[in-house]
Amino acid sequence: MPLSTLFLLIGAALLVFLLFWLLVTTVLQRVAGWPQLEKAFPDRDERPEVIFRMQSGMIGMSAKRRIALSACLRYDICPGGMRFMIWRLFGPFAKPFFVPWRALEMRDDDKVLRNGAFLAFGKSESGGMWMSGPAAVRLRDRAKGRIKYNNAAD
Repeated sequence: MPLSTLFLLIGAALLVFLLFWLLVTTVLQRVAGWPQLEKAFPDRDERPEVIFRMQSGMIGMSAKRRIALSACLRYDICPGGMRFMIWRLFGPFAKPFFVPWRALEMRDDDKVLRNGAFLAFGKSESGGMWMSGPAAVRLRDRAKGRIKYNNAAD
């Protein structure tokens, strides 16, 4: 096989992989409702007080339409609320969104083999994000009482 044919095949394979990657990440973004969250909570130009990088969670518009994102989320604590974003590699067309403090509510969401908290964004149809217990505790501590907290055990 000539060398030029080999390079052509490698280039074609890379192009197919790239297109497939873009398709999958875009579909997952839409299933989770990221575009709706971008529209409901447009980003604001606020300087973050605290930045949480490489966070994991399950984000979505409903419990049946959540997608798990492992170590590719970032959320910023700002004076007026929280900014959520996803690494460009995993959300090439996803823009950050900013949820004001008045629209955030955290509640315990302990399940068998998995404890954590659910962070609701505004009204129930706006969706939310499930996060692990340690991440929720760090967030609650750093937000200094700005997030409404609903403890199921109370």
